[in-house]
Amino acid sequence: MSFYVLLAIEKYRKSNLSWVSKIDSKKDGKPNLFYYYQKGSLVELEADRNSDGKIDERCFYNGGIINYCEVDDNYDGVFETKNYFKNGVLNRVEIDLNNDKNPNVVENYIDGVIYDSGYYRELTHKIWKKVLYENGIISQEYIDQDSKGTFDIMMNTTNMDVL
Repeated sequence: MSFYVLLAIEKYRKSNLSWVSKIDSKKDGKPNLFYYYQKGSLVELEADRNSDGKIDERCFYNGGIINYCEVDDNYDGVFETKNYFKNGVLNRVEIDLNNDKNPNVVENYIDGVIYDSGYYRELTHKIWKKVLYENGIISQEYIDQDSKGTFDIMMNTTNMDVL
């Protein structure tokens, strides 16, 4: 009986407390994963992927389900990649290569599988390349080579057709 009382107390404490769990997954003596819990539910994960002591990946959770991540892919201190999730499944990725707050690349996903991506010009933020995918594999590419706002080149993976 006392065992069940202890389990009930532990469950109550976890459901009403907030804490941080630090993990050393690389076994180098320094924690590199930080799990933040509020009222017993995971709300944030931070990761130092290259062991430099700086956080380069941050994920946010709602009800214990992943909602959004930001990643510093080149370890320069700026989170240039944003990953958006719907019901815990990757839905959209935005990459800002020049840190101007406008994505240079946008990828869209259905059920976690990429179906299209768009590439945007740095100065005008207009699309210059559109890529379509079938089952996660490139099927077509459209390119606006002359920057006039229309696609000049269309390529299929089976044959290279030009518009």
